[in-house]
Amino acid sequence: MTILVLLFIIAALTVGAKAGRNRNSYTALHTAVAHGDITQVNTLVDPSKGGSSADIDKTTTNGETALIMAIERKFSEIAQILLKNGADPNQGRSPYGEHTPLTLAIQNGQKDVVEALLAKNADPNLRIHKGGKAKGGRTPLGTAIIKKAEDIVNILLDNPNQKADPNLHISRLKKTPIVTATAEAVCLRPENPEATKRIIKKLRESGAEINPKEEQTALGLAINRRSVEMVKFLLTIGADANHPIDHNGTTPLNAAIEGGTTKEIIKELVNKGAKVNGLDHKGETPLGLIKRMLQTKGSDDSHTKQYFEEIEAFLKEKGANVIKP
Repeated sequence: MTILVLLFIIAALTVGAKAGRNRNSYTALHTAVAHGDITQVNTLVDPSKGGSSADIDKTTTNGETALIMAIERKFSEIAQILLKNGADPNQGRSPYGEHTPLTLAIQNGQKDVVEALLAKNADPNLRIHKGGKAKGGRTPLGTAIIKKAEDIVNILLDNPNQKADPNLHISRLKKTPIVTATAEAVCLRPENPEATKRIIKKLRESGAEINPKEEQTALGLAINRRSVEMVKFLLTIGADANHPIDHNGTTPLNAAIEGGTTKEIIKELVNKGAKVNGLDHKGETPLGLIKRMLQTKGSDDSHTKQYFEEIEAFLKEKGANVIKP
């Protein structure tokens, strides 16, 4: 053992103790990474330089591998050195957020590290850890969608070793990638909708189901948020104007009517094939629903009454004639 390596081992114990960790928690490699010392990292892991990769995946008491530590600190070159020398691309978790190496690199916007991890067979469907187990947390694809990292979404979906699953629920909330992307566009971060549309198109091209059974749909979300732009877009890429928008069996047209959405959305749904005499999960037709809404909401509100009467007239023009089946 060289004097330099011995000094790093001593430093590791010191740094670990200062960080409130077990005195044996930091290895010499952890310390070299923590200091961003590329030369020493190479010395410790490269066999041609007298090092060994035997301990490359050792974790601290917080679950950090040297690789996690390098990604966390955005030391991309060090992360790639570790991967080149055999670091497990799926091992370890970050102490804050319990990220896997891949989700952490995506969160940090480190495209080069994402590519390096996938090249070394990082699992593109491995979730962020919860309680030390890779269950229930967000997927890499979900992380990229929420970040609106279009380039990384493409990398994950096109990964030659193992493609990200475009239908895998992105978290324990059980939302599909397309629903998540739609939510980002119409609810959370509506800026740059064109980037979101490109992401959704890519998901569809990669096999994402836009009309899932017994789940919230992207179209239903767009209708509920009264997003004319997103409703029109989703209908052009395969959203079914008659497919139930949730596990209750609510039809898009009745959801739009009951939610008091814009007349433009209702017209768009009908023009794209929504059945004007179709039944929803309650056995109600659109005209039957309007009749009920007029009785409950329109009797004391002239504006609401006018809205429903205009929708009723439009639907009758389009062939609606059934109030009660």
